[in-house]
Amino acid sequence: MRTLVLGLGNPIFTDDAIGWHVVEALRCRLREPEVEFATTSLAGLRLLDLMWGYDRVILIDAIKTSRRRVGEVYCLRPEDLPVSRDFVSVHSLDLVSAWETGRRFQWPLPREVLIFAVEVSDPCTLGEGLTLALAQQVPTIVETVLQRVLGGKEAPPDE
Repeated sequence: MRTLVLGLGNPIFTDDAIGWHVVEALRCRLREPEVEFATTSLAGLRLLDLMWGYDRVILIDAIKTSRRRVGEVYCLRPEDLPVSRDFVSVHSLDLVSAWETGRRFQWPLPREVLIFAVEVSDPCTLGEGLTLALAQQVPTIVETVLQRVLGGKEAPPDE
């Protein structure tokens, strides 16, 4: 099954970059020929372009609900997310609206999309590093993704 693991966010806004950090850690640990890795700051319909041709896509992104502790992971599917009707153009569609648009146009979307939303504390401050509380949780987040989605298969350690 051709799989894309895609880290979302903006790498210059502290915790918003959690998807990028997790994908880079996964890239070092998982070497399966059917699994590809990428990171992006794109959103809306432009995300669908990146998903084109994959059977499964795993998205990793930041979420700030303040209801759970920093580093906790929500495992969601597109249908679990609310549809936003507040956009100024098709360039600002949220993921769910973009997904629905792709389905209506019968684009070849992945059969499976899983979203790992990571609770963060500060996704808005300009800075290239994660907050300390979140940075300490990266190994646990990586393990969660490996175990829940990729079956724990990882490359043997380098000799």
